[in-house]
Amino acid sequence: MWLTVDIGNSTIVGGLFDGYRLVHTFQRRTDASAPVSAYLDWLREGIAGRPVERAGLVSVVPALTGVMSEAIQGATGQSPLVVHHKLKLPVQMGYHTPETLGMDRLCGAAAAFNRHRQAVIVVDAGTALTFNVVDEQGVFLGGAITAGLELILRSLHQDTALLPEVNLQLPRYPVGRSTQACIQVGVLYGTIDLVTGLVQRIRKHLKVDSKVILTGGWSAFLSQYLPVDEHDPHLVLHGVRLIMTLNTPAETAVAEAQPAVS
Repeated sequence: MWLTVDIGNSTIVGGLFDGYRLVHTFQRRTDASAPVSAYLDWLREGIAGRPVERAGLVSVVPALTGVMSEAIQGATGQSPLVVHHKLKLPVQMGYHTPETLGMDRLCGAAAAFNRHRQAVIVVDAGTALTFNVVDEQGVFLGGAITAGLELILRSLHQDTALLPEVNLQLPRYPVGRSTQACIQVGVLYGTIDLVTGLVQRIRKHLKVDSKVILTGGWSAFLSQYLPVDEHDPHLVLHGVRLIMTLNTPAETAVAEAQPAVS
């Protein structure tokens, strides 16, 4: 088994691979204040005694990268490969500032291109909503970043005096007739139209046929309303595994990694 871990701003996801097949996933909320022992217990519960031959890690929370690496070492006996831009990658780097790139974005885009072998647009619906583009030659170009659903809802509630917290439920009509419905319309229809419009704009820019893949923590919810070619909530884990196949255990030094907030 190979263990992969994706540390996001809101959620940490672990995945176990048997060859190229993702056979088990487990997750928890991100907590930068939690001790190594908490993550060690979480990993041991998720691994459930399965032997782990190699481990890989991608992180956009620098404060947790070393903590999780230590926990993985304790739970598996393996030093994890921490994904960073200086590793051997399955795509070429066309991003002008790779040292600032959130490596989760690259992992998802690389996995999508490796799977489809054509231009891809990966929409990652997490704390941030990111658009990640690989062209037909396999060059990671970059994309776009905006606020995700949870971030928008939290900001509306916390940074205003009167707006309430609301549940994520798409109203039947695009004109809200209560404050709750108005927020739902604005956030949900607004996000759906943003994704649809920006994907169209990117496709026009690429001038080639491109696959649109939806991933991330909110992807299951949004997949009901977005016209995408594929929905894979664990695309980033597949990307971590793919990068592990290109890099030997000798290249796993945590000190080399410089994860950045995506």
